[in-house]
Amino acid sequence: MSDIDTKLGHVTKLTRDIRAHQIGIVQTSKRRRTMVLWLRERDVPYKEIATAMATSEQTVYNIIKGDL
Repeated sequence: MSDIDTKLGHVTKLTRDIRAHQIGIVQTSKRRRTMVLWLRERDVPYKEIATAMATSEQTVYNIIKGDL
């Protein structure tokens, strides 16, 4: 096997790994949105959710809107 073939094999594996992680991120984002919506339905303030997530209230709002 040549050096080029070896590197192509590595690139192929890395690409598969990246795609698997991207799918996981999408699934995790959906679960996060579901949980944030659940918290808001129980009147948990944006600020409290944002603090728990170490983010801004605007980000929480964007998650609810479906932008993130």
